[in-house]
Amino acid sequence: MKEIKNPSIKNNIVVFVLMIMFFITVITVYYHVLSEETKENILKECELNAVKSSNEIDKYLIKGVQSINTTEGSINSMIRDGRSSAEILDFLVGQSKAVECILPEATTGLYGYINGEYLDGDGWVPDDDYDPLKRPWYIQARAHMGMMAVVDPYLDARTGQMIITLAKELCDAKSVVAIDLSLKELQNITETITGKNETIMVLGRDYHVIAHSDRSEINKDYRDPDGSFGSSVVSAYRRTEGNSFRVNYGNTEYIVYSRKLDNNWTALCATDTTDAYRALRTPFIITIIVSVIIAGFIILNLVLSEQRRRRTQQLEEETKTAVAANNAKTAFLANMSHEIRTPINAILGMNEMVLRESGDETILKYSENIKIAGDKLLDIVNDMLDFSKTESEKVIVGRRRFSAPLADILVVDDNPMNLEVFKSLVRRTFVTTDTELSGEGAISRTGSQKYDLIFLDHMMPEKDGIETLAQIRCDKQNPNVGTPVVCLTANAISGAKEFYLNAGFDDYLTKPIDPDRLEAILLKYLPNEKITFYENKTEGDISKEIHIPKELSILTDLSVDVASGISNSGSAEDYMMLIRAFRQSYDDRKQELERMFKDRDYKNYTIKIHALKSSLLLIGAKTQAEVAQKLEDAGKHGDYDYIASNHEQFMSGCDRLADPLDKVLETGDDADDKKPLADEGKLTVVYEALRAAADDMDCDRLENIMNELRSYRIPIEHKERINSLYTAVRNYEYDAVISIIDGVEDKNKQSRQEN
Repeated sequence: MKEIKNPSIKNNIVVFVLMIMFFITVITVYYHVLSEETKENILKECELNAVKSSNEIDKYLIKGVQSINTTEGSINSMIRDGRSSAEILDFLVGQSKAVECILPEATTGLYGYINGEYLDGDGWVPDDDYDPLKRPWYIQARAHMGMMAVVDPYLDARTGQMIITLAKELCDAKSVVAIDLSLKELQNITETITGKNETIMVLGRDYHVIAHSDRSEINKDYRDPDGSFGSSVVSAYRRTEGNSFRVNYGNTEYIVYSRKLDNNWTALCATDTTDAYRALRTPFIITIIVSVIIAGFIILNLVLSEQRRRRTQQLEEETKTAVAANNAKTAFLANMSHEIRTPINAILGMNEMVLRESGDETILKYSENIKIAGDKLLDIVNDMLDFSKTESEKVIVGRRRFSAPLADILVVDDNPMNLEVFKSLVRRTFVTTDTELSGEGAISRTGSQKYDLIFLDHMMPEKDGIETLAQIRCDKQNPNVGTPVVCLTANAISGAKEFYLNAGFDDYLTKPIDPDRLEAILLKYLPNEKITFYENKTEGDISKEIHIPKELSILTDLSVDVASGISNSGSAEDYMMLIRAFRQSYDDRKQELERMFKDRDYKNYTIKIHALKSSLLLIGAKTQAEVAQKLEDAGKHGDYDYIASNHEQFMSGCDRLADPLDKVLETGDDADDKKPLADEGKLTVVYEALRAAADDMDCDRLENIMNELRSYRIPIEHKERINSLYTAVRNYEYDAVISIIDGVEDKNKQSRQEN
């Protein structure tokens, strides 16, 4: 054999052999990786569907759980108060109607064995031989001793259909309240989520089938080793510690993923891997073909490598030259843009000031001509430098504001401080704001007046926000049946948005209220024709840092977030009013909480703690608000031992805020001592001017009068009245202004008569 003397050819042969070996290795590794990736994808799909089905089932069940919890608290109170069975039945009837709105066609309502009688909120009267004490819902609820019992599917005596039941023992340890949920909905969830080559099954605690993608499998017991697919899956599941496992059945391999539901049921998703592994053969063959082609190209590349190298080197040199030229052009255009456009913009900017400030008609005419010519020149320069498109996308404007003077909104909250803050935050939008302190008040108000938007607090005594919303939505005669409703809540937890949307709300807003978020919601839901945008001439693009007055600095030493409090209320002045309102109401709130704690009235205790938490957040007392949140959570979950252990410490922490708040209020009052005193004559003139402005509904004149009054020291006998006038003017309550002033005149007349 002739010796190969060309070292370049020798090197090419060596490289070629190495490349062939490399591609054989790549193909082998690739097939293995592809096989493992396929298994991983199947497992992820199984996990996704198992999680999806379990989440949907949990969401379905939680509606029933919430209904039971709400009903349980009210009936417990009625039992303790000695209310009659007839009264309790009336309450169950009302609750059943509300629940049937939330779960249409999925439940027949609430019922139970209460005060020794079977009571049904849907009006069903059982046969004489019906013994509620022997029904699964009663037996299991008693066995769970106050915890929620989820009764596995059984045949309903009333409807003759398979159902599941949620039941809970009441405070007298012998009464039970329950709700039936349709098994059909669980079956629909399972069938809807099932994909191709998949089997989804939901099993009870004893491994019998509750729901299945194959309806014929429902109610089968998979603990039986009968050789069926279901029993094979359960057998493998019981031997497995993790969430995923494999099952071989009928010469087919299945990958199964399991997930526990909240009520100790199990969701299993099994996928037939036959088609997936069969699909691996095609990419394997394609990979071999592609590898051969690549090897051929490599050989060709080895032959032409030198030529390519030289050509590449030449192209690189040409590219560098082109890039350098392009960079020079870009630098030139950028420099020209700056050098030409900067003086033009300065000229146009100064000319704009002339247009705004000059009162000379001749100068204004000249200035207008300069503006037209300058704009035209700027357009020409833009076209020449090809910057017109870029600049059109970079228009910088000040922050836009809006008003909605024709819009009507309703705000419902059982905490008056929250209502005052809300009205303060929307004051500059000029919307008409009505307020209510209860769910019943909201229902009455919405029944007689149409609103553009409703803000509804979640946690309120007697009738909470969800119940109130359900009643409004169910009443087709209510003019606000289709009005957008936003939930006000202090529970900014994961899943809150989905919870409130599922309850029927259109959106939700957390407390303390973020002013920007509030304005975004107003813009989103108020009718477009009632909104007017205008440029804010004072704020600019950068928000100003909140200034904390000196008299408020004492609160920062107590870890009170004063800046947050000012932001929540709108201004430092409004924050002082907020502090005053909190301090004036705190002693009464404390007495209420102490009484409820002593009487173990934990339901109302939880509601009052919730309201106090909101007030603490409003003034920036975040540390105490966090403690209140924990007490509220304990009340919701029945952890009364936690309340007993932490109540006194919480109240002591609140008490420590009292003295500093009093000092802040005194300091604010002392600052008035340097102002001139507004005597009776001055105040008489002010009252007359305010009444005339209120009669004319002139909000600007009212605000100007009140702003002027701030420069005077107010006599102590007039302070409460003046504060009431500040509030009425700030909320554009013209009738209230007139009523307050008429009260002053009546008092003065009476005083003159007595003298």
